[in-house]
Order: sequence, then C-alpha cells, then structure tokens
Amino acid sequence: MMFYTFAIDSDLKATEMEKLLLGKIFNKEEMGKCKVYNKEENSFCIDNNYFQIQVRKDELRVARKNEFYNMNLKYFFWIDIYSKNDDWDKMMMVFTGSVLKELSGDCILESNGDTPLVIRRSNAVTADDSRLKTTTEYPFEYLDVPFQKRYIEMD
Repeated sequence: MMFYTFAIDSDLKATEMEKLLLGKIFNKEEMGKCKVYNKEENSFCIDNNYFQIQVRKDELRVARKNEFYNMNLKYFFWIDIYSKNDDWDKMMMVFTGSVLKELSGDCILESNGDTPLVIRRSNAVTADDSRLKTTTEYPFEYLDVPFQKRYIEMD
C-alpha cells in the first residue's frame, strides 16, 4: 500500500479540523462517502473510497519536518492510498488543493513520508514530481490553486 504524509500549520482544535474536513472537503461528490472513527482529543481518522487519513495534532510527529523545512507545522496527516482506484492521484490533488484553499498555513505533502511533492511557504505553492519514480507527470492541475512547478529546495 502506498502512503503519503501531509503536515500543516493550523491553530484549529482537532474537533474544528474534523468539522472543516467533513463540511468543506469531504462533502464534495467526487470524494465519495466517508466515515470518521477513532476520535480522540487530538486525533481522528477519515476513510473514503480513495484513502484513509489519520489526522493528529501532534508537535512531536512534525518536529523533524519543522526542522528540516524550517516551518512551524502542527498537524500531521498519515494518508494510506487505496491504489485500486485509477484516479487516486487526481483525488489526492483535489484533497490537497481543497485543504490549501481552506487553511492558510505553511504545509508540505510528501510521497512515502520523505519525498516532497507539494509545499506552501508564505502563501507560495510549489509542486515537484522530479523525485518520483514514474514516467508520467503528476496531475498537479487538480490542486486548483496557483502553483509553480519547480524543484523543491530543502533547507
């Protein structure tokens, strides 16, 4: 199973993050039906046709990313991909772009938790698929936000 990680700076409480994700992102028809489970004070899981996402407000999990990318991330999303769906990569970009539209903080999306794919710093979004082992271009146009396609520099 493939996985991605997504980390973002947000001061929302976990209950507010859950409400935002369900009310503004996973309510879109193309996302399919979803369910929420394993709700705790600072974490919860969301499952739909394309991925299972564990969401945690967890400064310990993002500490390395904060240091590595020189950011102040607070939320960590572990995203297991259901790759049986041919358009999972498109839906990953729809999800990521929807989060970018709803939350204004710095963020990073990584393939396998260590390959940067999309980063937002100071409201500038950069997309980079040059490190992926694939011959097809990643469908960044489904982010539906302005972005530059170029190599993501790591601090």
